[in-house]
Amino acid sequence: MPCLDPKVVVHHLVVKKGVRPVKQAQRRFRPDLIPLIEIEVNKLIEAGFIREVKYSTWISSIVLVRKKNGQIRIYADFRDVNNACPKDDFPLPITELMIDATTGHEVLSFIDGSSAYNQIRLTPEDEEFTAVRTPKGIYCYKVMPFGLKNAGATYQRAMQSIFDDMFHKNIECYVDDLVVKSKKRSNHLEDLRQVFDRLRRYQLKMNPLKCAFGVTSEKFLGFVVRHRGIEIDHAKIDATLRMSEPRDIHELKSLQGRLAYLRRFISNLAGRCQPFSRLMKKDVTFQWDEACSNAFNSIKSYLMKIPVLAAPIHGKPLLLYIAAQERSVGALLAQENNEGKEVALYYLSRMMTPNELNYSPIEKLCLALIFAIQKLKHYFQAHSVRLIFRANPIKYVMSRPVLSDPVKGQVLADFLVDHPIPDEWELSDDLPDENVLLIEIRPPWKMYFDGAAHRHGVGAGIVFVTPDGGILLYSFILNQHCSNNVAEYQALILGLEIAVDMDQLELQIYGDSQLVVNQLLGSYEVKKFELILYHKYATRLMKRLGGASITHVPRRENKQVDALAVLASSLAMPDHEIQVRVCQKWVVLSLIDDENIEGGDAHVVSTYEIDKENWRQPLVDYLKYQKLPEEQRRRTDIRRRAPRFILYKDTLYRRSFENVLLRYLSEDEAYRAMHEAHSGICGAHQSGPKLHFRIKRMAIPLKQVRKEDVVNFIRVNIIYRYGVPRYIIIDNGKSFSNGLMDKLCEKFNLKQRKSSMYNAPANGLAEAFNKTLCNLLKKVAAKSKKNWHERIGETLWAYRTAYRTPTQAMPYALVYGVEAVLPLEQQISSLRIAIQEGLTEEENVRLHLEELEDLDEKKLEAQQNLECYQTRLSRAFNKKVRRRSFQVGDMVLAVRKPIVMTHRTKDKFVSKWNGPYVVREVYTNGAYKLVDKDDVKVGPINGKFMKLYMP
Repeated sequence: MPCLDPKVVVHHLVVKKGVRPVKQAQRRFRPDLIPLIEIEVNKLIEAGFIREVKYSTWISSIVLVRKKNGQIRIYADFRDVNNACPKDDFPLPITELMIDATTGHEVLSFIDGSSAYNQIRLTPEDEEFTAVRTPKGIYCYKVMPFGLKNAGATYQRAMQSIFDDMFHKNIECYVDDLVVKSKKRSNHLEDLRQVFDRLRRYQLKMNPLKCAFGVTSEKFLGFVVRHRGIEIDHAKIDATLRMSEPRDIHELKSLQGRLAYLRRFISNLAGRCQPFSRLMKKDVTFQWDEACSNAFNSIKSYLMKIPVLAAPIHGKPLLLYIAAQERSVGALLAQENNEGKEVALYYLSRMMTPNELNYSPIEKLCLALIFAIQKLKHYFQAHSVRLIFRANPIKYVMSRPVLSDPVKGQVLADFLVDHPIPDEWELSDDLPDENVLLIEIRPPWKMYFDGAAHRHGVGAGIVFVTPDGGILLYSFILNQHCSNNVAEYQALILGLEIAVDMDQLELQIYGDSQLVVNQLLGSYEVKKFELILYHKYATRLMKRLGGASITHVPRRENKQVDALAVLASSLAMPDHEIQVRVCQKWVVLSLIDDENIEGGDAHVVSTYEIDKENWRQPLVDYLKYQKLPEEQRRRTDIRRRAPRFILYKDTLYRRSFENVLLRYLSEDEAYRAMHEAHSGICGAHQSGPKLHFRIKRMAIPLKQVRKEDVVNFIRVNIIYRYGVPRYIIIDNGKSFSNGLMDKLCEKFNLKQRKSSMYNAPANGLAEAFNKTLCNLLKKVAAKSKKNWHERIGETLWAYRTAYRTPTQAMPYALVYGVEAVLPLEQQISSLRIAIQEGLTEEENVRLHLEELEDLDEKKLEAQQNLECYQTRLSRAFNKKVRRRSFQVGDMVLAVRKPIVMTHRTKDKFVSKWNGPYVVREVYTNGAYKLVDKDDVKVGPINGKFMKLYMP
């Protein structure tokens, strides 16, 4: 049988390097089937599909499959070969879209390939990977067999290459199923001629027994495609109707699988199946009750009158109906046909999870909308969609200041922003306020200016007040000494230049200098030569603005700009330090006519720093004033990003995944935040949550640990500061086990508990904290590590203000009831600082008392979190521990001290166990006290270092 030209397509088996070849065991068949197998093998040999091979490293077994007509076909079990090959990700067509594209045509022709996969050759070097064991010997395929992982992708790639210019026009193809479609019957023969010419050119063979030409309906991909719509194959419906009630979980899974195939045609399928869907859960006993029988019968009744679905018509909007039942959500996608009748396109439904069952009714509608958007995304991208609902879920989501986790409103907001309403769309006729012309007249901006000059320097201050109450502050240092009147003129000129750059044509100017204001109004004459140039330049700038007016105000109403000017003049640099890296803009007096200058040079110079563009400002303008940039691309970007942000007291925040408001920082603020975070000022610089629990940690630097220092540390830093503890756990070091320590414990009635000598380095919390403290000191101390004793205070502060996983809190917060205020929060005001700044003293005291009242609850919650955390750790550790329990009076052996698991004794035949001992007391947590034969006490010893003694 001829095959496709290898230049068009050829199948490669890209077997991974290093994979061990697999030879499957020979399968045994009934004696009566062996002749049938040999007949099928002879057919493959005569067709030239297989050839005999020797010494193959890969061998697969054959599998017998009985077809619908009763004939036997043999296939190969290529599971091992498929596991050794990567997956070809060539995209296969979406069946739903193909079925939709096939409907609505007057005449159709269905063509099926003849041994489709066998028409593509295998590369010669890959043929032996397909070797199969047959009763006649071992043969390998020369063509692409059925059963390979990437066979479908290879065939689809070949069809794409052959019919590339005809796809989605007059043919649709899914692997070897080909449909020729025509809108008019008169054009169908020409379409068929083009398809057959292409088949003849590439020698692609079809099976005439499986072809149907010039029909109006036929089965395609399991559905019946007609001119008027899409139907379910009646054979599949009859098979479901003939099913009896399931008797076990396997029959129920079969029923669920058949209904899942029909899900597009069944309204609220999840709700109808809910009574028996619960039986699919784990640990649920299968019990078919009356409610299951009623649900099963209702589904059968629905299938007897199952609707016919239509395909979407391009250019017409879609209608989306959403509904939320008690335990399920669903949607219906519909559209009006050319006759004006509304037809169904797609039914959609699913069950709600246990958490989703707690949603409010409006939140369930939001869930239904999100579910429909996710599942029907390919329809939404190609059509405009009108949402039909009783309540308004979009309005609910967009009106919430902080969205809760169950609603997932951020997903909906992102979708609405990604698909904004185009500007060319016309307003809907349903709007009640149409033909309304709205003209908004906004008041002009206000500008206050002032200049200050003294012997230390010269400065200028400018304040802009927007119509909405926003304030823009500017302060400038002038690097040339001048009189106070010249400074006033320079401040005015700087403000006018800024207004020109901002295109603020309407401007009201206020100043406290009577000379400057009256000269610009024409009341005073300009006599001094050094003011003439400034006067003419300021007059020209005001004419350029057009709607600018200037007014004199008393100094008490101009305090803010006066303070800015004085501040700038006081910051003037000395002459020998005048070279400062700033961005300067020089005012060139080219606008002044040379003939109007009677003499002298123009020395009018204005200097100010040009701020970098703040990326947050467009978002703030849009959220506060609904103001968008002029550039279309930036307008779309701002619309898309704005729903993710919140503007609170002129500060920009964004909701995190846990609905925590995160403040967005400027470039300078971010730099300071990163600097302090990495330097350890704002807490320990950690790579992630640490698995330790610490309530209060203390440490002091000592050159040498002496017993006097230890006793003094416990008395001063623990007893005098926090009171006498219940007991103290110490190791067996000499600095802790001595007479001074015993006297201290006797004086304060303090109990001592010593750690086990079998594991002295693991002295619980103290040793673990020493390790943590050393790790933190390495990060904050200098490279030489000589200043570690100076940085220990910072290290303890970092530790106490760091979040701890076991308690879900900071140690500082568990002691004082509130989280510590970090230095960075004072420099860059956080949300809680901004809220507390507006509180009165009484409100602040009341808030502090409430925090102290809640402290006990926080400690109990932290203790509960700790116990749960320790339980998880203990459970994970005990999975690998072999449990040993002993009773009082048992004879046991104990591991020889010191315990070093890799320790080698002098003689390998010497026992590693001491004893025997007798168990005298049993403690909690697996500890025991032992005595030897002379009644000498030994221990306590953990049970993992003991074993029973068998005399």
